Order: sequence, then structure tokens, then C-alpha cells
Amino acid sequence: MKMFTEEYNEEVYCLLGKKVGRFWIAMPYAYNVGQPHIVEFSPRFAIANKRTLVGWIHTHPVSRGFPSSTDHATMKAWCLTEGGPLLCAIHGGYDNITHAHWYFDDENPPVEGSIRKIGEFYMGMIPKDPRKGKRMMYEIGVEDVRARIYDEEQMKG
Repeated sequence: MKMFTEEYNEEVYCLLGKKVGRFWIAMPYAYNVGQPHIVEFSPRFAIANKRTLVGWIHTHPVSRGFPSSTDHATMKAWCLTEGGPLLCAIHGGYDNITHAHWYFDDENPPVEGSIRKIGEFYMGMIPKDPRKGKRMMYEIGVEDVRARIYDEEQMKG
């Protein structure tokens, strides 16, 4: 399997696999090569395989593996339409390191997670969803207010 051999052109694979709890494992499918600073994956392939879609892995051949503004816009759009979490793994040619960026929704920045390549498989851990702590605090706050109102009503008679 051809893996990241282009010197200047970006390359991309869809990652299909499974997410179990906070762990994920996937294999690359639907290879495509683009041009410097741009590459497109097959949206039809991704939609047809959305039940097993973990995300995408692509290259930034002449920079580090961090999301560009195009990566942010693409991942946020996919999270909005398909739901998250979705992985945007980027192999940086500058430092030869692959970074895993998890998008949970279309509003928040990505959270970096772990990624390892073992044979033809990629795997790692999904980081904690940063919204869950905020949502829990908000729900606790609402319940506290409801409880306080209930207690005040009970005291009045």
C-alpha cells in the first residue's frame, strides 16, 4: 500500500474502522493525491461508509502536522452534518510526525489525541470531549437552581 510518498503534493486517505469507548482503530482507504497545499478526499466514499468512518489522514509535506484553516472548515462542516467526534490526522513532512486532531462539533477547536501506526492499522485514544465538563456544570447549575426554588416554595407553605 502506497503511504505518503509524494514530496510536495498532499495525500489523503479516509480512515474506516471502529470507535469503542475512547479507543479507535482504523485502516486507510480511498487514496487520493492532490497538489501542494490542497488535496480532496472522496465525499461519496465517506458518506457511503459513514457508519465506519473514523476520519481522515492526510499530509502537509512541507510543514508540521497541524490543521490549516481549510482543515478546520472541512472538519467543522463534517461534524455539523455527520456528527462528531471525527479525526483529522495530519502527517507533517517538516518534522515527520503524525498528529491526531479530534473535532467534536462545529463550534470548538480540535483536541489533540494519540495516534500510532502498527502495520496497516492506525489506532489511538480519543481525548475527552471538552464540552462534557461544561455541559455537566451547566446541568448541575440548573438543578441547583431548581432545588433552591423548590426549597423556598416548601418553606413558604
